[in-house]
Amino acid sequence: MSFHNYHNLINRHKRSFSLAHKLAPTRNPITNKMVTEVWDTPVNVQGALWFVTEKDLKRYPDEKLSTSDMKLITSTTLLSGFIPNLIDKLEVDSDIYYIKKIIKQVHYGNYYIIFLTKEYKQIS
Repeated sequence: MSFHNYHNLINRHKRSFSLAHKLAPTRNPITNKMVTEVWDTPVNVQGALWFVTEKDLKRYPDEKLSTSDMKLITSTTLLSGFIPNLIDKLEVDSDIYYIKKIIKQVHYGNYYIIFLTKEYKQIS
């Protein structure tokens, strides 16, 4: 496995995003029903958003990644103390992506490679 320093890539293609944690299900006090889609206040983070490449598909064969998925390359300092989880979401412009896989590279500055899958909106 080769090691990569993503510092130059991130600096060249850095963008701002909003990441939000999914909170535990709670009860609606009026209807007494469980509410599962409750999100914490989004945190502004930075990183490089990139397409999933053929090399990624070969490197992680256990995952069902498609070429339409994206990956976010960022560092712990650019996440502003945010620790990503698999149930979190990322908002880019008006698109919503959900975290599918997290790879933490502890070499060369603690980089995260976060694979994302896009939420497609139904057109009615």
